[in-house]
Amino acid sequence: MSIVLYALVYALLFVVWLRLLNRVIQRGPEVPVGDGTTDSARSVLDTATQRTAGVGADRGMFDSATHVPTQGV
Repeated sequence: MSIVLYALVYALLFVVWLRLLNRVIQRGPEVPVGDGTTDSARSVLDTATQRTAGVGADRGMFDSATHVPTQGV
């Protein structure tokens, strides 16, 4: 009996999840917040610039992981 109750609860949660997912899909992607310009090419470039700005910040972590110390070898 308890396994049936668990199955019903998970089925209900799955249906709720599908409805929420459908609602998000129907709304579409969020509009990026910009400086108020209507030029779509400029806003796309601004968004791309903002996304790639954080890539260099992680570079130090990867450089230190691949650096092989030469002292004491």
